[in-house]
Amino acid sequence: MDDLFRLAAIEDIKRCKARYIRGTDTMDWPLFGSAFTEDAVWDLRGFAVARRPWDGEWNNVGAGAFDFAFLDSLSAIVPWPVTGRAAIARAAGDHTKWAGSFHALFNPEIEILTEDTARASWPFEDTLHFPEGAPIRQFNGFAYYHETYERIDGEWLIRTCTLQRLLCSMR
Repeated sequence: MDDLFRLAAIEDIKRCKARYIRGTDTMDWPLFGSAFTEDAVWDLRGFAVARRPWDGEWNNVGAGAFDFAFLDSLSAIVPWPVTGRAAIARAAGDHTKWAGSFHALFNPEIEILTEDTARASWPFEDTLHFPEGAPIRQFNGFAYYHETYERIDGEWLIRTCTLQRLLCSMR
């Protein structure tokens, strides 16, 4: 595998992740789903619970009046893990239809493992706004997506996606 192939693969993976994020923030669930393989696994359990990376304990900085049990219970909204492109797109749409969001991704670490497999870590910040009357009105978080990718028929797609939340602020 030469350098040109690796660089092109990295750019294709960045475009795939851009579809995922744009689909999320614009609530375009077919676009969002197009970033995944047919049999992908999406597991964002604990998305509202920040954990310290050195020991895995709850990082309550910014949690405000919200306790661990409440924040951890938010994961139950979706039966994690979700398997399959269609199920992932449906779960994402059902899970976020009541919130406006914006995600900003930063410099990813992308490793091309073979001509058809890769893995990446994406640092990101997400902001979600919830309607009047919701228990949380605004959520701002910092996390990493950890993903594997597969190239199918020349297109790089997400095979697995997990999330590691480091810090969040809520009100």
